[in-house]
Formats: sequence, C-alpha cells, structure tokens
Amino acid sequence: MQRKTTERTRASLDGDYSAIIGSSPQILEVLTKIELLAKHDVSVMIYGETGTGKELVARALHANSPRATGPLVVVNCTTLQESLVESELFGYEQGAFTDAKQQRIGKFERADKGTLFLDEIGDLPLSLQPKLLRVLEEGEVERLGGKAPIPVDVRILAATNRNLEQAVHEGEFRADLYHRLEGFSISLPPLRERKEDIRELVEHFSQAPPQLTRFSMRLPPLSERLKTHAHRPTTDEPIGRFAAETFQLLQDYAWPGNIRELKKSVTHALILSEGNLILPAHLPKKLYAPGPGQVMLTSQSQQNVAIPVGLTLKQVEKIYILETLARLDGNQAKTAAVLDVSRPTLRSKLRTFQEEDA
Repeated sequence: MQRKTTERTRASLDGDYSAIIGSSPQILEVLTKIELLAKHDVSVMIYGETGTGKELVARALHANSPRATGPLVVVNCTTLQESLVESELFGYEQGAFTDAKQQRIGKFERADKGTLFLDEIGDLPLSLQPKLLRVLEEGEVERLGGKAPIPVDVRILAATNRNLEQAVHEGEFRADLYHRLEGFSISLPPLRERKEDIRELVEHFSQAPPQLTRFSMRLPPLSERLKTHAHRPTTDEPIGRFAAETFQLLQDYAWPGNIRELKKSVTHALILSEGNLILPAHLPKKLYAPGPGQVMLTSQSQQNVAIPVGLTLKQVEKIYILETLARLDGNQAKTAAVLDVSRPTLRSKLRTFQEEDA
C-alpha cells in the first residue's frame, strides 16, 4: 500500500524541483505540498531546523508559481538591526531622517508583482509586527517620511526554526500575525529523520569542485531521479571516492546542522583527500566515532556526544548545544532547560552559530 501511494506521489510532480535533493517519503511529501501551494497565491509558513533548506523551499514555491517572472526578495529577519528594520522593509523618503540623503524603496516595493520571503520571521521585533500585519491586510506600505500609502502586490512566504505557537503563548510573537501567516504551512524534516537521502546528497555535493559546490546546482528532473530510487545501492557500498567506513560515519552522525552541515563536511573531505580515496580522517573531527583522545559527554536523552580533545571551549560549546538541540527534536525550550540557560541566551547563541556557518 505504501509503495502505491509513493508511486502516485511521484507521478504528480511535474514542476522543477531539481535543487531539492532526496527521494525519501518525507521529501516526496514536501515536494507534493510545494507543488500544490505553488499554484495558489497564498501565504505559506515554512518550518524547519537550521540548515534544512527552508530558503530552497521558498525559491521552489516562487519558481513554480504564477509569479515566477516577478522578483523574489529575501529578507533575513535575524540579521536586521531593530532600528533599521522599518526603513529596510518599507523604505524612506529623502530627508525622512538625518542620513536619508535620497529616496530609497523598501523590500516590499522591490517585491511588487513577485514574492517576499521573510526568513526567520520568529526573530522579527515585536514592535514591528503590527506594521507588518497592517501591510499584509491592506496591501499597501508607507515609506518613512512619506505622505501617502503605496499599493504593493506581494505574495508572502515566511520561515522559522522556532515554535511560533509557543512564542505566541509566551508573548514573543503576536497572535494575529501568527494566524495571518499560518494558514498554509510546510514542515521540513531534519536530516536525521531522512537518512536514506544522505547518499543522494553526498553524490550531489561531490559532483563539482568544492569551491563550486552549491545547494542550487542543477540536477536531472525529479522524475528521472525518482525512477532509480528503488534501485539505489545499499549504504555499505562505496559512494564515489568515499570509503565504505567513511560513508558509514556520515550515516551514523546526528547532523544537528542538517544539510548545511553535511555539505560543509563533504567539502571538507573533498579538499583534504586531494583527489584520493576519502577516509574517515578526511572528515571533520566531530564526526569521528568515540575513541582514544576523545571525551564523552552525555545529553539529557542519555545518548553520547563525542567531543574530540584539542577543540577550543567555544567549539565544544557549539557542538554540545547543537547536539542537545538535535536530540530534543529542535525544541528550544527543553534545550534551554537541559543546558540551564535562558531561552533568549540560547537563541542568541544559535543566531551566532548560524552567522558563523553562513
């Protein structure tokens, strides 16, 4: 029964989703939902841990929509300074403030007739959320220093790695904005829950020289890739230049940084191997199996985390925080409790890690 359902799902995927790698049931479900929602001019909320590919999903929704010929404007709410958010989103007129030497249009106007993607919207300052809601409801913006509203025709896509419903209950996100954006949603599975896709991802990241390897590399159409899904080699067979034991390490690792972390690990191995067989020693040390010279730390779930000796305290902290978050299924409240830190402190550290990995 499951096989028939999968086949029907594959047959329905006619759009271009070649930048989204994987043939697992979880990814096929995501692609099916993208295809459905891409056709309709509705807001979509994309949920997923850091590194799961939320921006790729947003780009696929835009590229396969009636707005595909219009602009796609990406705004990372995490990196915006609170004092500048309003001018970035809505623009300003010349003379609106001291440094406003000339008129500047905001992100909403730039996205007119296209799509605006608000990445990590859970980090949008609470003070700005009512203004965003008003734009969504009225379809017009007003520049700082402006005298009249400007109509904008924009589709909104948003993404977050936070539990926004929980943020609403804690007073950190407005309920009305949450309900305005939450009508349709797509949840991306973490890599640890779709490990059957690791082989395909590793093959993808190994196709080009490390400095050219990007998420956006083009693959054959999804329908062609899916035809071979049932005949993929087993995980104990070599993959390209990766030795079997090296690939097994990739399979066994928890991947708290998800696809982004896998990509960086593959790139690391490709560079260090210098064209030779890729051995475990070519992978980042954090992927090694526990052995001599490593310290074993235990998370709340009583699973071991291997920390190689020789790392800085900052590196150890990063590994342990991300592993703990992964073991607790991305639940930041539980992670903060386990680590005995406040949730704002944890979010601040996660933002720092994200900026370091960018």
